[in-house]
Amino acid sequence: MLSQLVLLLSNHRVAARRAATWLLVMVMISVSAVAQQPADSASVAEGEDVIPAVLAAEALLLDIIEVAEQRLLTVGERGHILVSDDRGESWRQILEVPTRTTLVTATARGDNVWVAGHDTTIIMSADNGETWSVQSAEPGGDPLMDIAVKSDGSGLAVGAYGLLMVSADASEEWSPAFMADLVVQADDSGAAQADADAEDDVDMQEDDGDFLDQDAIADFEDLDVEYHLNSLLRLDDQRLVIAAEAGRGYYSQDNGESWQVFRLPYDGSMFGLVRAGERDCLIAFGLRGNVLQSCAITSGWQTIANDSNASVFDGAYDSAGNLWLVGANGTLMRHADNSLDSISLDTGDDYNGLLVANDRLILIGESGVRTLPLQNGSITNLSDTAGE
Repeated sequence: MLSQLVLLLSNHRVAARRAATWLLVMVMISVSAVAQQPADSASVAEGEDVIPAVLAAEALLLDIIEVAEQRLLTVGERGHILVSDDRGESWRQILEVPTRTTLVTATARGDNVWVAGHDTTIIMSADNGETWSVQSAEPGGDPLMDIAVKSDGSGLAVGAYGLLMVSADASEEWSPAFMADLVVQADDSGAAQADADAEDDVDMQEDDGDFLDQDAIADFEDLDVEYHLNSLLRLDDQRLVIAAEAGRGYYSQDNGESWQVFRLPYDGSMFGLVRAGERDCLIAFGLRGNVLQSCAITSGWQTIANDSNASVFDGAYDSAGNLWLVGANGTLMRHADNSLDSISLDTGDDYNGLLVANDRLILIGESGVRTLPLQNGSITNLSDTAGE
């Protein structure tokens, strides 16, 4: 698999020593089969027929979101986009998608949906995913890993080698930026109020520290290196957090205009972020089963014990307040009461995303869609139900 992923490294702007790290990062999107497909291009030529994939619901899928009250949407290899109008009971492929590149991430605001992926591709739909238009595409460009759009229409996407795509109006143009140009040294502005707000959460921190922790960035001498930006979480209208590679995290208090870099206790890649309760408590997860938590964003990160070293790629909460995590080699875990419980699945598939709908876990990954029924925070049946 890893030898095939080398084909994805089309832009070598950084030192060759980081190629191995990139391969590990890209395991989370399991694109070994896709990388060898000659038809994988940034856009579909005018007049060229899009051939439907009969088994698209059983092919590689990389993200799943809710786009309307009853509609779910999932994206994956070769420009596949599927929707379900019955909360995941059945799936329908959208045929007129203007790209065949691998689609990695999706987000929605009202009727508008944005999907991003390889070749710096961003496509948009204004009708809950039925029709699409290309907003950004650069054949051979770096892949985008996550995307978020504010209520005012401004958008931000993050990706490989420190790439950000920024738009003041996400229905129009997107422009590139690079994290190395946006990182600033931390200051003490707002630290006193932040420390006061975090006092009740000292049980999850080693010390109170500055909210923008000076020590957390003091030993970063490579702020100009373009590290991969794997996951983006918006906290409110102004604040954003990014989970990145090499033990890096990034925090912005001005809607992405500038960023502080902070250190995580694990030096590898983190692939995702979710909120943990109220206020600024977060859980991050990533390579080799590392799961971390903090209530101070830039400091106080603690490791949650995990018996598995399988990489974790996504997380979602059920109605009972349990956090479910999925990842490589059939990884499925439940986080409750500050501990992780592993659930044994009958497959070694990599699961890249999940969503909770109608008291069911909907998992997506290298074999498409799988659903598992939930009751009172527990899975009631581990039998495999694939998307139709």
